[in-house]
Amino acid sequence: MLALAGPACADDAMASLVDEVIVTGTSASDLTVRTSATPIDVVSAERIQQTGAADLGQVLQAQAPAVNFPSVTIGSAAGANLNATLRGLAPDQTLVLVNGRRQHKSAFVNVKGGTSRGNQAVDLATIPLSAIKRVEVLRDAAAARYGSDAIAGVINIVLRDEADGGNLTVRAGQYRDGDGQQAYVRLWKGFALPGDGFATFAIDAGHADDTDQFEAPETRAWYFPGDPREATVDKAKFYRGQPEIRTDVRAAFNAAGQLTDQLELYGFATTAFKRTRINGNPLLPRANETVRALYPDGAKPNQWVNSEDRTFGAGLRWEPEGLGEFDLSFTWGDNQQTYRTTKSNNASLGLATPTDFDTGSLYNQQTEVNLGWVTELPIDFGAGPLTFAAGVSGRREFFRIGAGETASWIDGGVPILDGPNAGRPAPYGSMTWQAYLPIDAGSLSRKVWGGYASVEGLITPDLRVSATGRAENYSDFGDVVTGETSARWELNDALALRGSVSTGVRAPSIGQVGYSYTQTTNVVNQTGLFQVRTFKVDTPVAIALGSAPLKPEKSVNLSAGVVWRIGSAASITLDAYQISIEERIALSDNFAGPEVEALLRAAGHPQAISANFFTNALDTRTRGLSLTADWATELFDGDLDLRLAGELNRTEVTKTRAINGRVPIGRQTAGYLEYGTPDIKLVLSGTWSRGPWRVNATGIHYGQYKQLDPVRPEKDQTFSSQQVVNASVAYELTEKVRLSVGADNLFSSTPDRVNQFYIDGGLANSSLNPVNRDGRFVWASLSFDF
Repeated sequence: MLALAGPACADDAMASLVDEVIVTGTSASDLTVRTSATPIDVVSAERIQQTGAADLGQVLQAQAPAVNFPSVTIGSAAGANLNATLRGLAPDQTLVLVNGRRQHKSAFVNVKGGTSRGNQAVDLATIPLSAIKRVEVLRDAAAARYGSDAIAGVINIVLRDEADGGNLTVRAGQYRDGDGQQAYVRLWKGFALPGDGFATFAIDAGHADDTDQFEAPETRAWYFPGDPREATVDKAKFYRGQPEIRTDVRAAFNAAGQLTDQLELYGFATTAFKRTRINGNPLLPRANETVRALYPDGAKPNQWVNSEDRTFGAGLRWEPEGLGEFDLSFTWGDNQQTYRTTKSNNASLGLATPTDFDTGSLYNQQTEVNLGWVTELPIDFGAGPLTFAAGVSGRREFFRIGAGETASWIDGGVPILDGPNAGRPAPYGSMTWQAYLPIDAGSLSRKVWGGYASVEGLITPDLRVSATGRAENYSDFGDVVTGETSARWELNDALALRGSVSTGVRAPSIGQVGYSYTQTTNVVNQTGLFQVRTFKVDTPVAIALGSAPLKPEKSVNLSAGVVWRIGSAASITLDAYQISIEERIALSDNFAGPEVEALLRAAGHPQAISANFFTNALDTRTRGLSLTADWATELFDGDLDLRLAGELNRTEVTKTRAINGRVPIGRQTAGYLEYGTPDIKLVLSGTWSRGPWRVNATGIHYGQYKQLDPVRPEKDQTFSSQQVVNASVAYELTEKVRLSVGADNLFSSTPDRVNQFYIDGGLANSSLNPVNRDGRFVWASLSFDF
């Protein structure tokens, strides 16, 4: 029987969907998803459990339509540092909070391609899924309230706050071809503390095997002409899919307790260690960079990325009678990544070359102190008091690059030992990944001071307004001021209008300011070896090429929407938005040519032929629509919750700034911004439950997206739209034991192959693909409550 649910079930289901109190983007204590003046999604712990996801980025990809999380396969450290985007903007334009506190960024700076090119963003995979109570995704700019980065929106990860109980879940799965096997254990436990307090511990631990994405014959010659081994070589074994996560351990702690009736002490911490093995491009037996005496049949180099991440926060909340609430907090966090290349060589060292290299490290740290105050003003317009909030903060950011060992970058002077090019200069440095050089090594820090004030509340019983202003001072580029105002007007019990106007900033990350890297090309000609170098913006070469100190991005956000509640069992929201960004920061394309080469030689870089650096090169405008529709009903004597959510957006580069007569951003990099994410994403999900049974199905539609060739428009590729279905079934074996089985990408939908796959021996995957080419992932879990 299918019927609209009565009050006992439909109202409860709708309450769980839209009436949960939210804490992101507001200082009020009584706002919900439905009554908020800005659009917000809530992903609960229950919805997290319904997926086969291994980390939070994958969860949000499946649950939140405004989030895009490319499942890329990249033969570099970028494959171990995947980032989520929000509303079609860059990963570093979304602010990530943990328990409402700013989370530090990853140490990794992405200088590769794709939507994360040039970004230093937060690694969502460091938070254990078992520790999460819910995730609030604010789909509106909030830089005036939170400071830098909140241009696209805010992702607030709220940790569990349980004083008792616990859960142990064991999950395992694999892809359709039997590869990519995963196994994870998740555990959380709550304890009661004095003063009506709690302490919740959580840990996730597991591993994931790599996958094989070799799909077609390799067309490149492996050996020198005439070598009979060419006819029998197994080239497939040299190819790579998703990286292997050898070790993945994440833990969290969250606690609070009353010291007195007016004073509460709280604290939280997270830590994570992940060891990832990335398969690189093969060292071909015929290549100049291969020491054939060591690798007569070539080699498959591996890059090992060890990532260590830590966060600690603590604070005091004081509620003196009649004065509101004061909140003093301290937060510290860091991320360190060390890199090692194995099964490789430095050809310029000849037979004395190591095969295992320490290629350097990156480190990022953030320390922040906040003092906030929230109170109710003695002003009443007949609809209740206004909420006033104010606060001040101080933050220190630190970034460091560590050089690799000498053998990983030195030119040993030994020529090519054999083959047609014997006696000529050999490529130097560890292959396939180059090391950070001593001239790259160094550190950088800055301090940020800020303050804000906001007021919000009901002006009339039907009209809620909010206004926020913020001022900040950065030690490296000065002052910024931002503001925001929003309103929600209830036309009647069923219909409401909402909207916001705000200005925002995104300061250049400390990694973008301080990043430096040298990559040696595998090219030998009559004048020697060459390098491509990424320069810090304040170095003489970068300045000579037109670099200037990085400035903050400036944004203007406009949004307007409607909220429609249909009876007690359904609701619809529709929001339109425009985000205009001036002086957007990007990594420039490579500057090259005779003038550049002469400049580089004069500066002491005789082997460099091109250079790039970060620059405020672009203005962009993003326009979009967001839709959510929820309906709770009954089906076959069970409860059915349905949700349709969609995101349609388009980014346009409105201005490109020339540097010394050169355009710093080419068509491929601009294309990542304009076409790199699907133009539309729709998520249709349904959960049916009756007695011990729970069935969940989610269908996701990804629209078209494009990858542009750097110089040849005829090589541009438009990727077709893609449909993915995820499904799971859970059964309660007992009151405390639950068995779940499921499949992500049930029908093995795969994106289009890259056009040049058969030509250059590359991967079939594009770095833009929202879903990888590995197909169906089947999983099962057993969960124990205690």
